[in-house]
Amino acid sequence: MRMTYCLMAFLCLGTAGDADDHEVSRLARFLQDADPGKCADAAEALGKLGPAAAPALPQLVQSLGDERETPRTTNSSMGFPYSLPVSSVARDALLAIGEPAIPPLIEELKRKRRPTRSQIVDLLATIGTPAQAALPELAAIVHSTTRNSLRQSAVSAYLLIADNSLDVLDHLILWVDDRDEHIRYFAMESMGSFGSKAAAAVPTLTKHLTDDSEVRVMISDHLGFETPLRQFACEALGKIGAPSHDALPQLQQMMHHDSQSVVRVAAALAFSRIDLNREDGVRVLITELQRSPEGLNSVPQAAEALGELGPRAVPAWSLLEPLSRNEKFEWNRSTALRALSKIDGPRSLKRLTAALENDPNTLVRETAAECIGNLGETASPAIPALIRSLEPLDDDDFKISLRAASAKSLGQIGPLAIEALPTLEKLRTTGSSDWEKDAAAEAIRLIKP
Repeated sequence: MRMTYCLMAFLCLGTAGDADDHEVSRLARFLQDADPGKCADAAEALGKLGPAAAPALPQLVQSLGDERETPRTTNSSMGFPYSLPVSSVARDALLAIGEPAIPPLIEELKRKRRPTRSQIVDLLATIGTPAQAALPELAAIVHSTTRNSLRQSAVSAYLLIADNSLDVLDHLILWVDDRDEHIRYFAMESMGSFGSKAAAAVPTLTKHLTDDSEVRVMISDHLGFETPLRQFACEALGKIGAPSHDALPQLQQMMHHDSQSVVRVAAALAFSRIDLNREDGVRVLITELQRSPEGLNSVPQAAEALGELGPRAVPAWSLLEPLSRNEKFEWNRSTALRALSKIDGPRSLKRLTAALENDPNTLVRETAAECIGNLGETASPAIPALIRSLEPLDDDDFKISLRAASAKSLGQIGPLAIEALPTLEKLRTTGSSDWEKDAAAEAIRLIKP
């Protein structure tokens, strides 16, 4: 009972640094208690101390392997009792301690103990770029471990921590050839962010233009598609640009004859990005836009690709404009609006304003507001419509998002939107969420002379 009282006292500590080393040592001992509830309470108390709990790091790292469930009610925001494994509470404590936790986590990773390795990889990924010292060990896991789920997590963590450092390119080129299709996907997706600096990857990526393996790509929490890896090889080559010139013949063949629309679109966009003087790819994308959809994702992908080509896609205007009004799927209407705004911003303003005021779907209206804001001062004729979209004030989450987007757009237009200040001030003081209040406050700051 005395131990429980001690733990309750520690849980009441409010700020980091409130405990001395003796108190931290006592909490660290509680982490080894036979009662999982006391272990979890101790981990929670140590997390509240932040970096001051560093002396307890060895015990907290060991607790990552403790999967015993324990009821949690302290500071619960869930409104009802719930349970967590001790490992989850220890994980949160290690994150609260922050960078001092990185060296012991790396040391534990080297010990190759199965119960904790996945947890540590996930932790290091969450910590992010400060965990650069873990990169060699994460790469070693990819090259030496047979467990695919752990290898995939290690690649994902490596890419998050490396944060587009050029040092990662050699690993990416190796991973494009990996036996695991998910690792190949991660590598291809990341390769394009390096642009022409990834020229050394072109031969390997070109080889994978015939890769028939598929991965499930999620576009929302509940919607995903099985997508062939050759699509991502196309996308990477296109983003690398001119150094991918040798892949043009194969891309040309694919954009006309591949069996899947998503691959034809990806090949056409890549072709257009690599060869800026030929419009073959634009014509293929227009053809794809005219085809009967082969799936919910075929129309928005073609429209999005045309938008990426900007003014070069002007010939597609006569198809995209009615698509933005009449397409039954709101996602397709939104994508068409974005494409129009990128192809010819000033010309798209009238259509964007009409969508903001009249589209039946709030998410499409939000897209229109965002596109208007991206046009800056040239969007000043849309100011009255943006002001009207700031009201009425209600608690509907979609309307809150629309109001926040409209407020941000008014701020992007700047001082020309001075007539919006009274409505923005009302939103700032009486809005339904901090999100829209903050957007209104920032817009006011940008508009006021």
